[in-house]
Amino acid sequence: MHINRFFFFAPSFSHNARNPAAELRLGHVVWLEIKGNVSTSKLSSNTTYTAYLRFAFTSVFYYGFHVPLETSIGITREESMKKFVYFDPIIAMSECQYIKHVAEPLDYLFEVELGDYFHNDGETRDLEITVREVKSGKPKCGIQIYGMELRPKRGK
Repeated sequence: MHINRFFFFAPSFSHNARNPAAELRLGHVVWLEIKGNVSTSKLSSNTTYTAYLRFAFTSVFYYGFHVPLETSIGITREESMKKFVYFDPIIAMSECQYIKHVAEPLDYLFEVELGDYFHNDGETRDLEITVREVKSGKPKCGIQIYGMELRPKRGK
């Protein structure tokens, strides 16, 4: 059985984490919204997938990520699974949230779990994954986004 795994990045979704061109370096922003889409026809049937966002702080002077970011994963224009995550590793760990330091390919790369999606057999629709923070009005700075990854969920 072949299990599909996807890495995508706005706007073209064709880059990967080893490609420096796949970086999005954020300047000073107040509203942050990151979206990714993939056709469910590319996913394996009867499989639960977990979405991750890969990012790095550009320096020790990052700020604005102490507030929760809302994530959602689901079929476009339908009900989606929502939760809140923190990009700040210290707050994330204190909230018992999954955040992982990824040594490969960069020493300073982190990934945060955004949510799960179960793909039924035979569906062909667009799956949308979103991360946003638009309510606090707090400026955010000092982060590079490397992309989103959708992987089959491992059994526990």
